[in-house]
Amino acid sequence: MEPRHESFKNFSAGIQSWILSIAVLIGGGWTLWTFRVLQIEERAKKELFAQAQVNVDVAATEEVLANGNSCIVATVKVTNAGGRNVFLDYESKPLSVRRISFGQRGESQFGGDVPQDILWGSRVLRVGETDQYPLVMMIRDPGMYLVEFKVPLPKSEIPEHELAGGPSGMIYWQGSTVVNIRGRTGR
Repeated sequence: MEPRHESFKNFSAGIQSWILSIAVLIGGGWTLWTFRVLQIEERAKKELFAQAQVNVDVAATEEVLANGNSCIVATVKVTNAGGRNVFLDYESKPLSVRRISFGQRGESQFGGDVPQDILWGSRVLRVGETDQYPLVMMIRDPGMYLVEFKVPLPKSEIPEHELAGGPSGMIYWQGSTVVNIRGRTGR
């Protein structure tokens, strides 16, 4: 009688192993399916990859002074829309104005940069924070002008930028707008 009992014990252990293996496969499949369907994977990646993101918005208009001279009056809004604080280096004078001219075929040609000072050499922009920078510049000649703000990514952000598929080299957070200065003769 004992051999039969031993055989039943082995059979029972085999079934238990088989059922456990199937349960592990079903549980793993269910976990994988749930992970994908609920997009937990994407959210986890985004939380782990908290790349800094800075949005730059530039608005500019022409203002005419009492003496008839024209000025560009611009406001730059810089917002940290990323998941961590970001250092902004203003030493390279990130705010500039250029005149736009047009070639014989109508193509745009940009004149030289006229950099404008910002009162600070650098700034740490906190998560969710927006800062504004004004610009007022006297313009002598009527025409189209490009107002641009561009600040380089800090060196600490470059590896994450490249990891996200961005190009290597000098990268900027930037924004720009165009304003038409009519001058005295355009009124």
